Order: sequence, then C-alpha cells, then structure tokens
Amino acid sequence: MDTSISIQEKLNSLIVDKDQYMRGVVFGLVGEVRQRIHKRGQKADGSPIGEYKNSYLRIREKENRGNDRKIILSLTRQMEQDFVPVSENDQFGLGFNNPHNFDKAGWMENRFPNTYNLSDDELLMAEQAIQDYINGLFE
Repeated sequence: MDTSISIQEKLNSLIVDKDQYMRGVVFGLVGEVRQRIHKRGQKADGSPIGEYKNSYLRIREKENRGNDRKIILSLTRQMEQDFVPVSENDQFGLGFNNPHNFDKAGWMENRFPNTYNLSDDELLMAEQAIQDYINGLFE
C-alpha cells in the first residue's frame, strides 16, 4: 500500500468531513463555557462578568436564585439550558435554539463584552481535541 496516498486521504478527510471531529469539540466546549458563564460568572479572560444591583438582586431572591451578587446570566435557567452545540452549513459553534435566548446573549455581550468568547483554556481544550483526533488518524 502506498503510504503517501493513505496519508493524503486522511488529511483530505479532515477538510471534507469536519463533522467527525468538530462535533466532539463543540460538545466538549459547551459544558465548559456554560460552567464558566452560568456558574462561575466569568468572562473569557477570567474576570467577573459583574455584580447584580440591589433591585435585581431582590428579583433573584424571589425566584429562589440566592443573594449572591455575582452575575451568572441565569434567572430561570432557560438560557443556560438552551446553550448548545450548533452546526449549520458545515460550520460548528456554540449557540441557542431559541432565538430569544440568542438575542438575550447578544444584549448581554454588548453590556458585558468578552463573555461569550472562548477563554484561552477553552481554545486550548478545542485545539487538544482536534490534535487528539488527528493523532488517532495516524496511529
């Protein structure tokens, strides 16, 4: 068997069928990003998203969401539960099924820039997953 043809075929498969590795990448990332934003309340650079004002904190307390001032972009949990891997036209990413949640995320990103970007650790995680996939092709 000609090894150069086999290698070329494997490399071509990376371009032609991104689904084989990108689906795993975005499924791995969604949990990490959800935890960072909706649990730890951090922007991509690790800084806090912000602090809730007293008036909004009272609303959160009425919804049994506690009295922590840390902004976690979650009141009813609908938005964080709707944050999912998305795929369209051979492109993969993280997003929302519900257009209203997509709009809310845009408003939040305008108000708190760098929240929905990937952190350095998340980018590294994605790169490592792709590298592991590529390494598996040549084992």
